[in-house]
Amino acid sequence: MLSERFGSLLVAEGIESPAELAVLRDLGCRYAQGYLLGYPAAHPATTIKADVRAIFNSSKIAVLPSAPPRRASEETVHRLLIEAEPVAVSDTVDDVRRVFSNHQHLHAVAVVDNGYPVGLINRRNFLEQFAQPYYRELFGRRSCMTLMNSTPFRIDLSVRIESLVVMLAGEDQRYLFEGFVVTDSGRYAGLATGESLVKAVTERRIEAARHANPLTFLPGNIPITEHIRRLLDASTRFTACYFDLNNFKPFNDLYGYWRGDEMIKLAAEVILSRCDPGVDFVGHVGGDDFVALFQSDDWMRRCKGIVAEFNNKARGLFDHTDLQRNSFDSEDRQGHHRSFPLTTIVVGAVVVAPGMFDAPEDVASAAAASKRIAKKSDSGFDVQFGGGASTPVAMLA
Repeated sequence: MLSERFGSLLVAEGIESPAELAVLRDLGCRYAQGYLLGYPAAHPATTIKADVRAIFNSSKIAVLPSAPPRRASEETVHRLLIEAEPVAVSDTVDDVRRVFSNHQHLHAVAVVDNGYPVGLINRRNFLEQFAQPYYRELFGRRSCMTLMNSTPFRIDLSVRIESLVVMLAGEDQRYLFEGFVVTDSGRYAGLATGESLVKAVTERRIEAARHANPLTFLPGNIPITEHIRRLLDASTRFTACYFDLNNFKPFNDLYGYWRGDEMIKLAAEVILSRCDPGVDFVGHVGGDDFVALFQSDDWMRRCKGIVAEFNNKARGLFDHTDLQRNSFDSEDRQGHHRSFPLTTIVVGAVVVAPGMFDAPEDVASAAAASKRIAKKSDSGFDVQFGGGASTPVAMLA
């Protein structure tokens, strides 16, 4: 943080809700100002209000606002830049051959006029032409402009990589083969390959998906792990719940991806609606797997509500005939056609006490193991306490 580097005091202004104050407390901000703490007065209060003191004394860890990392969205074409020697409009075909001979790695050569790019010569196209009998003798002294593409893609090095996604979806895919020219305020700066652009965009999308699932927009694997770490470091008690859908794959195979996506979004909506956003963290691991990290004392009631509500609403995604017989026909993982019960949600819960686990991965593994037990149980619900003891949910109700 900048204030830490300069040894300055940081004051957070405009604090008007308990959730805002809880987040600032957990971020380590020591000074705050806002109507929650007190209104302007000729003689400021000398004591802290009870509701504010309760926030300071609470052992619960606030759920931090989550978003994809800014670095991913702010990376520019400068990252893709290949510094490459250009040729001038006055150079010949033979001059281009010498550049390619001296620089074996170059996929193309730019043609410039007074520092401004006017064309691009692709290496493969050039060599195919140059390999023809007597080509060098007949055309070696001709202008290099006879071989160039006069309308190459030109992209300024300050352009964000994320904004180039539209290029990947465009009809003109020449740049994937030829590459493109990188400019700096219009002047030639270097080259970039279509392959490097595809790789960069793919990396950004994968990184973004790890931070936020693109279907539900819930936090992904990295924020889930970070929040578990915060809970463990604070030595606070919480419950890690792993939600999964029974018979989702055969449902998706039968009804198609659109209804499959609707089923996953329904699960996300129901889980979120039953959680306290101030203290309960909800993440989307991927596919039909979700994680909820509860600090709410009534987490058991919330989980039961999630199971009941989802199982009821999910019926609306089945056709009438399947609802009538309470099952549907589809292929299993071995490719055999058989009947399946309607899709339901299950939950494996691990009650985490201070000192029980050392790493977030251990918590995730324990919750996943509990989920596997839940999928085999009649209730679709399993709870694990310390020492791996499994307790039927009915006994805890």
